[in-house]
Amino acid sequence: MSVRLELMLALRYLQAKNKYWCCSMVTMLSVLGIALGVTALIVVMSVMHGFSTQLRNSILGMNGHITVYCDSSDYCDVAQAIKSIEGVTAAIPVTENQAMIQSQNNVLGVVVRGIDQQEIVNKKILFDSIIDGNIDEFNQGVILGARLAENLKVKCGDNVTIISPEGFITILGSIPRVKTYKVVGLFDMGMYEYDSTFVYMPVKFSQILFKYGNKIKYIEVFLKDADKSSEILKSIQNKVNYKLEDWKIQQGQYFHALQIESNVMFLILTLIIVVAAFNIISSISVLVQDKKQAIAIMRTMGASKWCIMRIFCICGILIGGIGTGIGCIAGIGFSLHINEIKSFLENITSSTIFDPIVYFLDSIPSKLLVEDVVYVAMLAIGIAFVMTIPPALKAAYQDPVDILKYE
Repeated sequence: MSVRLELMLALRYLQAKNKYWCCSMVTMLSVLGIALGVTALIVVMSVMHGFSTQLRNSILGMNGHITVYCDSSDYCDVAQAIKSIEGVTAAIPVTENQAMIQSQNNVLGVVVRGIDQQEIVNKKILFDSIIDGNIDEFNQGVILGARLAENLKVKCGDNVTIISPEGFITILGSIPRVKTYKVVGLFDMGMYEYDSTFVYMPVKFSQILFKYGNKIKYIEVFLKDADKSSEILKSIQNKVNYKLEDWKIQQGQYFHALQIESNVMFLILTLIIVVAAFNIISSISVLVQDKKQAIAIMRTMGASKWCIMRIFCICGILIGGIGTGIGCIAGIGFSLHINEIKSFLENITSSTIFDPIVYFLDSIPSKLLVEDVVYVAMLAIGIAFVMTIPPALKAAYQDPVDILKYE
């Protein structure tokens, strides 16, 4: 029997009305279950990829790929030596300290980083995220995260007071150092942790405020390829004699945890497809029972066992394929418009579904990969095929004599 004829019979069997009404119901449930599983898997994989990518770009963009802990006053020479290494795009001297920031309306804890004005351009993620103010005025004031400015109820041109714990020692005890600065810019990275707690000021201001003298805390090194950090770290070690750490050491456990979470979510959602595919066994089993006379007639006319098996396997693959197709279309649609859907649901329910305080990001990141869609589709159809084999084997090994002798 030709493949074309087998496909035609499989389509006819699925379309035909049979005396077992529950067969159609189970078939529809199988299609719906597989579609939901595929949709969920594609959406979750897209969000996990997007979350991991945006988090990595934000963290590495703000903290550098390699950190050189240089507490020497000749840090400018060290930075120039590092810049000369192949693969290094920037080496930025930085100070960093905890402090309090005060406006007329609020007092909050912040992280204050000192950086040279000309280095802001090299810190691309910061430069690109500035939404208000003039970068040329940086030497006259400070740049705040947009959420921090919102919490302080300040805008560009307003003054804020920064309170440093590195104060003066007097006979009455320690007195904190207090300085007032003009807000000259606001940045919005879309990552709540940075936007709500970070303050940037000229390194010369921070050296005075936090009593660094002519020193800094560390040098942020940015690379052309972040994945080559281990190799370049060795090259830097050959040039400078300071403690070094690359992002794999500093943030490696965090990204490893994200990968584990992604794998666990994939496994859990795959089980949804498996459970839905179990309905295919019931559906094909009922179909085999309904078509047992047709099976017996085909066997007596010379159809082989494998031919019968292939017909019912095609039925199962068609059920899985239809569910997978619907799921892929829905999954791609949800992944591409997930933030619009989130906003719609938040408006209906009057609640916050994706709280940036909890999830670090202001919006749900989504990165749809074609290979993920193909992989999920192949997985779903493969599971459907495996579930089809038991009832298809049962159909193939039915004895036509036992079926027809009672007819």
